Amino acid sequence: MFFEKKDGIVYKTVTGNDYCQVARLLCDSFYSATPLSWPLGGPLAPAEVETVFPQLSVIISHRVSILAFDADTKEIVGVRLSVLSDRESRCSPSDPLLDSAELAARYPKHSRLVQLEQHLDIQADCLARYRVSRAMIGRFLAVKESHANRGIGGRLVESSVRLAKVLRIPLVIGTSHNVYSHRIYRSLGFDCIYSVQFRDYTDKLDGEKPFVALEDTEHSEAAVFAYRL
Repeated sequence: MFFEKKDGIVYKTVTGNDYCQVARLLCDSFYSATPLSWPLGGPLAPAEVETVFPQLSVIISHRVSILAFDADTKEIVGVRLSVLSDRESRCSPSDPLLDSAELAARYPKHSRLVQLEQHLDIQADCLARYRVSRAMIGRFLAVKESHANRGIGGRLVESSVRLAKVLRIPLVIGTSHNVYSHRIYRSLGFDCIYSVQFRDYTDKLDGEKPFVALEDTEHSEAAVFAYRL
């Protein structure tokens, strides 16, 4: 169990008791804020990403996710949700939008994000690249706007690395879709092992380039970062 307090913010392992607040934070500070939503017509509403909520319980059960909460108000203000990926047991959960064409058609915006994530996973091929049997893979990194620019995102990633050391997990992975997360991972010594410009990325389901509108913004690429312990 990870637990640390710094500058009035407590960092700890996510548990099942945190489910509701973490789900709310994902909706308010990730899906409604990610630049990936801009070309898709704007912020993704909870009803458009509801397939993630059953998965959230599975992600939390891996016990490698870290949240940040305000020590005074007890409000959760940031989270880094991670899963364990194990070459032998394949314990990293599969997304239902990858397994069901019907679901993908019902949730087209969310499906675009999930397809991108799968593309990054396949191209990075982290376990094979580093010849390790398991890794901690960060799926979401989100901080409330009210607590932005306080270093919370960076400390969440740092906390993940420290937890990985305690658990003897040899590799920490972070996927990033915006320049802010890129900067965090680079500043903490992560190596960029794969990146794709949005002008070049094609959704394999229909051959379209759903994020090409981001080409001329500062958020022009998605990337995978790795830290070898």
